Amino acid sequence: LAVASKLWILSEKAETEPSQVIEILERSRMDFIDTGMELDFFKLLAALYEGTDNQTAAIQVLKDLIQRFPANREAGTAALRAGQLELKNKEFETARKTFESILFRPEWVGAMHAEALLWIGRAYESEKRYAEAHGFFERIMLGYPGFPELMATAYYEDLKVLQKMGETGSVQTVLEAFKATPGLETTEAAKLIRKEFQ
Repeated sequence: LAVASKLWILSEKAETEPSQVIEILERSRMDFIDTGMELDFFKLLAALYEGTDNQTAAIQVLKDLIQRFPANREAGTAALRAGQLELKNKEFETARKTFESILFRPEWVGAMHAEALLWIGRAYESEKRYAEAHGFFERIMLGYPGFPELMATAYYEDLKVLQKMGETGSVQTVLEAFKATPGLETTEAAKLIRKEFQ
């Protein structure tokens, strides 16, 4: 059976028998290496591990994907997901390093960089390191005007952090800056800001 056909059949079977598909994929890993289906193999295997609550294995498969396809944009997406899973596992420093790896890739400047900054801020917030979190949210608010949803989310996250720090005056200043920034009023984060801060 051709690797593309095999992967398609396994992806169809994955919904009903994920553990069995994981076992088959792991056994036949070498069949997919250096083929046109290798990237899809890693993506399916990582999703299955995550879906079966094996975060550690999912992270490893995502990191394998990054190592095998470092120049591919999917590697950036995989790094974001691996960092999110590490954060969920309370591996704060490891998660930050994973997100930071995205910032070293100039070809991913834009939304992917902004998203990495957002998640670095969230990692610091999870550790109650609010001043550091604020700095990363602020970088998005000041440097990524072309991405209104991410920018509005950074405003929302920053408002929460400033509130936790007891910085009432700064909350008002950031809220005013948010209101004065065009294009953010229809974002999902704007709804949260209106609900929680106005």
